[in-house]
Amino acid sequence: GRAWVAGQTDSSNSFPLAGPTLAGPSYAGGSADAFLARLNADGSLNYSGYLGGERLDNATALAFDAAQNLYVAGNTTSDEFLPVLAMAPGVPLQDRRAANAVDEEECVDEGRSDCEPADGFLLRITGGDSPALAYATYFGGTGPDGIFALAIDAQSRVFIGGGTGSVDLRGNDPDLGLQPGLVQG
Repeated sequence: GRAWVAGQTDSSNSFPLAGPTLAGPSYAGGSADAFLARLNADGSLNYSGYLGGERLDNATALAFDAAQNLYVAGNTTSDEFLPVLAMAPGVPLQDRRAANAVDEEECVDEGRSDCEPADGFLLRITGGDSPALAYATYFGGTGPDGIFALAIDAQSRVFIGGGTGSVDLRGNDPDLGLQPGLVQG
């Protein structure tokens, strides 16, 4: 069998790349990009690529559904992390990062730790030997949010767990582009 690995890298020019790219063939910028890699049974690299935008990105959880589609979750401060692709029933869960942008220069001058509040992200990847992005979405409110746990049930329903600093994290807010029917628990 093969093993999937995900995480974060700040390696902009020496990270091993292999196979088709999901987000881009190069480091997207910022302090780190998320990555996704698949190893063959003998340990050789089958697929590897960056998942990232112009700021800090980190993949924190992986899960498979019954059809062997791969789900990747994590956190991003990037406004242009990946193209947000439609989820059933035809709209993205959240089509843009909701975390408030802050003036980075002012933030650093004040020594604040909330300079780049993150939102969570969720990707679904299909394709077996040729991975392809099926959907991508942000998940978060106007404060810092992150996804750290991920599970898929037998009906391919996605369950996420994480943390939030948002007082407005909710599932039906047209101003944030959220899909109606999202249930918080």
